Amino acid sequence: LCDGLSDTLIARLSYSSDIQVMPRSASFVYKGKSLTPQQAGSELKADLVLTGKLTKQADDVEITVEAIDVVTGARVWGFSYRGKEPDVVFLQRKMSDNVAEKLGVSNTQQIAAKSFTQNAEAFEHYLKGEYHRQKGTPEDIRRSIEFYKKAIELDANYALAYQGLSLAYRMAPAYGAYLPRDSYPMAKEAALKALAIDPQLGSAHIPLASIKFVYDWDFAGAEAEYKRAIQLVPNNSEAHYSYGNFLVAMERHDEAITELRIAQQFDPLSLTISSNIAWALYVAGRFDEAEAQAKL
Repeated sequence: LCDGLSDTLIARLSYSSDIQVMPRSASFVYKGKSLTPQQAGSELKADLVLTGKLTKQADDVEITVEAIDVVTGARVWGFSYRGKEPDVVFLQRKMSDNVAEKLGVSNTQQIAAKSFTQNAEAFEHYLKGEYHRQKGTPEDIRRSIEFYKKAIELDANYALAYQGLSLAYRMAPAYGAYLPRDSYPMAKEAALKALAIDPQLGSAHIPLASIKFVYDWDFAGAEAEYKRAIQLVPNNSEAHYSYGNFLVAMERHDEAITELRIAQQFDPLSLTISSNIAWALYVAGRFDEAEAQAKL
């Protein structure tokens, strides 16, 4: 539940270009570690760190949120929410509204409303889907798909659940959960469904672009989807990273390196992005730079 609340808040804030929000891969590195918010924020070169805590006893749930200034370590503002477990959708939405307002982020409420659900049980299944998908084992990928499907059964207009389903099907062949010929068409179908519900769901364009690239070999269509993703969620590291890898394959080396370095700005601790920059430099024939990058 904690992971899911973090993910949905990141997704909500990522609709806006007013601020740069660190992705899940960057922030979750610190989960369970003894670093202070100030130390973590300093490593990420962030101005503000948002910390949260969830306490659950029987059906009672309490969520506390605090914003910490990275320079001073001072608590800037905070909120506390209490309710029953079935109220978690309402609590999550209220938390997102308050945080967005405090950060001066505009227009996310109306846009994000199309992607989220009012159904508490659907939300719970979506959170479980996200949790298992992120674990990345064949069994977890399969379990995530089942949870996303359950969420969709409960709310047929749950755009984020379709997006999660698309991502899970897109990941499945790489983790040995499904064959590409079985998985990729379903990934494409789910992404298209998510975008039919919410055309502003920029991150859903990423798996769609990937399928057009690696399965359909529709390179022009793939590039259009990557660019649309970046247009809608310009601070999304995965959009720039995926587009950069596409450009490497297209042998557009300078553009590829630029996109990958933009992705690194939004996710500075990602070893995957760092190693792919080294690879892009290598295939571009910039061997000394590639070696230096690989040693970082």
